[in-house]
Amino acid sequence: PEDADVRVARAIAEGEGFPLAHVDKRQRPRLEPDAFAEAVADNFAAFMATPADGILDHGADIATRSDRCRDGELMLNGGGGEVFRNFFYLPDRRLSVRHIVWSFYSQFDPATATERFDERAYHDALVAKIKGILGSGADRIDRQQVEFVYAGFRCRFWMGPNNSVNNRLGCALTPFIDANVVPDANAVPIPFKNFGRFEAAMIHRVNPRLAAYDSDYGHGFDGPVPLKRKVKDIGTLARPPRLRRYTYRMKRRSRDDWPDVLTPRYLVQIIDPAFPGLRHLFRPAVFADPAQYNRLCTLEYLVERLGVATN
Repeated sequence: PEDADVRVARAIAEGEGFPLAHVDKRQRPRLEPDAFAEAVADNFAAFMATPADGILDHGADIATRSDRCRDGELMLNGGGGEVFRNFFYLPDRRLSVRHIVWSFYSQFDPATATERFDERAYHDALVAKIKGILGSGADRIDRQQVEFVYAGFRCRFWMGPNNSVNNRLGCALTPFIDANVVPDANAVPIPFKNFGRFEAAMIHRVNPRLAAYDSDYGHGFDGPVPLKRKVKDIGTLARPPRLRRYTYRMKRRSRDDWPDVLTPRYLVQIIDPAFPGLRHLFRPAVFADPAQYNRLCTLEYLVERLGVATN
């Protein structure tokens, strides 16, 4: 209930006089460990073993997805709306593909991997994949190509699997990532996209009353962008990509508030906590990010379940 998106949604629903169903997944009844294995197996099948958040939960993810398309209702997802903004927070100039990788695809700590991990090779592989999407071997790309990386690379591999899962449950759509939308959105000059100016203007044009509500940015979309917001965004825009690649690993995290499904009491029900399939590639004890640890457990579950040998 304290989440900024929830507070904004409640205010809009109350102001416009329509009901809002808010589901706090943390409040879902906890499964006993012996029932947890069945829930994970169901998630494994429903998500085709590839959910972005991992398959370890008490069944809340698949349940809420099913509820959203109950009785033939269309499940709409606003993912991809960032195509109207400067999603990567990168300056308005030609950039190296490696700068994009450093800025957005370096959100990991190499310490979680064993000596088998080659960080440079990892970055090289991502650079090659992005170039393949762009159909260009150039090391430096123009700003519209940078914008296309969001839709053609990030959203393709994020929303493609996600929509596949949702459409197995019912009718689902991510309308902003569309061949009729992306080219025009990419063509919008970056200065208009900065600080969310262009998207705010779109919302205001469609519904001025809606634009007047406070957003989770701390201001409405019916007036000029506050100085505080500009200063915050400029701080990210001005941060060099070479420095941004280290931002994630500089953060300090604790395991104290991890969800119970990641504790040994639950893990032992689904995998060998010694991680025999992946311990030669990863150091499970070093992980401090619960989302990444959930994905690690999901991969170990896949390896153990299919009897695949990793090398």
